[in-house]
This record gives sequence, C-alpha cells and structure tokens, in this order.
Amino acid sequence: MAKKVAGELKLQIPAGKANPSPPVGPALGQRGLNIMEFCKAFNAKTQDLEAGAPCPTIITYYVDKSFSMEIKTPPASYFLKKSTNIKSGSQTAGKETVAQITSKKIEEIAQAKMKDLNANTVEGAMKIIMGSARSMGIEVKDWKLPKITKKRQVQDKLFLDKENLNAEDAIELIKSGASAKFDETIDLAINLGIDPRHADQIVRGVCALPHGTGKSIRIAVFAKGDKASEATKAGADIVGAEDLMETVLKGNIEFDRCIATPDMMPIVGRLGKVLGPRNLMPNPKVGTVTPDVAAAVSAAKNGEVQFKAEKAGVVQVGIGKASFDKKKLVENYNAFMTELKKSKPTGAKGVFIKKISMSSTMGKSMTIDNSTWVKFPYGKSLANAKQNRPR
Repeated sequence: MAKKVAGELKLQIPAGKANPSPPVGPALGQRGLNIMEFCKAFNAKTQDLEAGAPCPTIITYYVDKSFSMEIKTPPASYFLKKSTNIKSGSQTAGKETVAQITSKKIEEIAQAKMKDLNANTVEGAMKIIMGSARSMGIEVKDWKLPKITKKRQVQDKLFLDKENLNAEDAIELIKSGASAKFDETIDLAINLGIDPRHADQIVRGVCALPHGTGKSIRIAVFAKGDKASEATKAGADIVGAEDLMETVLKGNIEFDRCIATPDMMPIVGRLGKVLGPRNLMPNPKVGTVTPDVAAAVSAAKNGEVQFKAEKAGVVQVGIGKASFDKKKLVENYNAFMTELKKSKPTGAKGVFIKKISMSSTMGKSMTIDNSTWVKFPYGKSLANAKQNRPR
C-alpha cells in the first residue's frame, strides 16, 4: 500500500555538509522528522559532488514521519560564477559586463545541468544557460547569433515602435505581417485582474463569434435514442454512449468538443481524468451539458468558442483567420471582448482587463489599447466610441 504524503519541503543544502543547524534542523524538526537520519542520507548521496556545492533538494515527507528526497544539480549561477571566478553577477545586467565565458564552458555547464533543464538537446540547454549568463552580466565571447530571416526582418520593421494600438489598426498590421504558407489564426491573449485559485474569481464562458473561427471542429456527443439521432442530423462527427466511453478510455480522442445530455453524465463522469486536463469535459456552465444537443452542435459548428482563465489569470482564444477581411475580424474581436466583460466574476476587484495582446500563429505579438474593447460599429472613430462608452 502506498504511503500517504503529508507534505513537501524545498531546501538548498551544501553537498556533503548537511547538519542540524539551519536550514535543515528547524525545517525538519517542526515537522517531526528525524534530522540526523536525513543528514546522514543526504551526505551519503552527495559525497561524489564537490563539497559545499549548493544542491536544491525536494523532501517529501509522509504521515508515518518517513521521508524521501530528490537532489537536483547546483544552480546554473553557481557553475557560471565558478567558471568565471566572480563572486556575484552584475547589478545592472545589460549595461555592465562583469566577466566573459566561452561557448565551450557553456556547453560543459549545459551537459552538467541537462537532467534538470526543460530541454531535449544540448543546444537547447545551452540557450537556457546563456540566458542565465546574460542576466548575470556575463558575455559569451565566441557565440554566433542565429541568422535573422528576411521574413523576420520585414516583421521587425513593420512592428517597430508600434504598440497600444486600437483594435482596427492592430488587426490590419497583424494581417499584413502574416506571411506563413498556411492560413494563420489570429489569437488573443488577455491578462485579467483575477486570482483563479479562488472559487469566486473563476472566469469561464462561451461566445458566438459573428463570423466563426474559420476552423472546422470535430464534435463528439454522448446521447442515446432520439437525442443521438438529433445530434447526428445536426452534424455531430461522433455519437455514442458506453461504446464511446470505452473508446475514450483507450486514449482514442478524435474530437475537439464534447457535448452530453444530462442523463449521460454518470457515464461521462468516469472520463473526468481523461477529458478534464484536455479541457474537453462537458459542463452545463458553457452549454455542453444540455438536453438540446442539436442546438449545441449547431452553435459549435457555427463558430462558438469556449474560453477559460488559466492559472495565471490569462484567457487565450482565436478570433478568426488571417484570410478574413478586417471588418469580420474586428466584429469578432468586439463580440468576444463584450462577452468577456460580461463574465467578470463577483470576487474580482479593481481593473478586470489589464492587458490585451494579439498575434498571428507565426507572427509577432501586438498590445492593444485596453479601452478599445468597447463594442462599436465598424468604421466608427475610436474618439466617438470613447464618448459613447457605457458608464
């Protein structure tokens, strides 16, 4: 039987030098863990490392007062300071260079840190270490910057000194900069003044875009009998009940939206661990648990988008394709921002919409003036829209 986890503790301890003094003693003592047993185990595991090297350690302790530990490699800053013989980095990184380092040394550090970095290749790990070096004011001497493509040069020139535009100008600029070989999606990322950890500050909803998203979505419907027939006639791609549940449990998820009738929720509820992390779980708040499956399928096919704030309080949604004309994109943008404003939770205080960013799939991002979310007819001046803004 698996042990029950009581908590987790993160400490930075010198390799081979764990002892009952702070931070180890007080942290373990107040949780009732055996301090000397931990010190012996830690020193034995780190005896092959350089003595005194700071080791970030994650300690998982259990209800029965036992523990396990995961020891990570020393921070990149430790290796960089050791390689350049400096005591600390620059206080004004970007303006002051305190040391230089070769790309060979960067590669050695990247290989030493590889298991703890979010990188699949040594080259990727090197870029992460170089970022740490720049933030400390350490210059990489023999590193060649990647060649900037002609498309990127055009985009850089196009977007130079342009920010906080109104929605119309931003859309026109982003459309002109969308130069990929496929039809790029125009994406919005909106920072909200909420804390999604609180139940009364969750933002979630649906919006019917006037001109759709330009993307064909696959819809699965959990229904039986007449409701299943209605869903099929409405254009659902997959319709089923227990058979569809078994298919999903096997990992065959070949749909982008999931709809269910209320009587099918006992079956759909078993799929929470599979559909939940993919944001596919039917929910009555967004209209995907409904007896009127035909209307739900039709709305989804006609460009209805779902939105939900992430852990950082950011909502991301696509409002159309770069091939759409400007008028359609502006109307989609206004429709979504109006719907988002309506979804402001009661627990949110202060400024609700803090920042709006827009970009194409392969293009640069552009910030939009927060005041331009106000819905106004296409072509009407922003000045008039601000005068008529609802109080």
